[in-house]
Amino acid sequence: MWYQERLRKPKHIANPKFSMCCGKGKVQLPLLKTPPKLLQELLFNNDLSDSKKFQQHIRTYKMMFAFTSPGASYDKQFSYGRGPPNIRI
Repeated sequence: MWYQERLRKPKHIANPKFSMCCGKGKVQLPLLKTPPKLLQELLFNNDLSDSKKFQQHIRTYKMMFAFTSPGASYDKQFSYGRGPPNIRI
């Protein structure tokens, strides 16, 4: 979660609480480091068309990278019959 996604929005809150991943404060996560300049511009610059496109599709990008990062291998033993393939991790 990004700092801007916290539940309460007062400026400079020391222990932000997030609803989606942290059980409304039951889990404490460290704040993220400052992103690289290009990513920071895509995230926070509302004047560029590239930034607007990136911001509109950010959840898609996040899900895409989250799914590709586990490093699972494809096991053909469980892929038989019709329908979508099975993935075993």
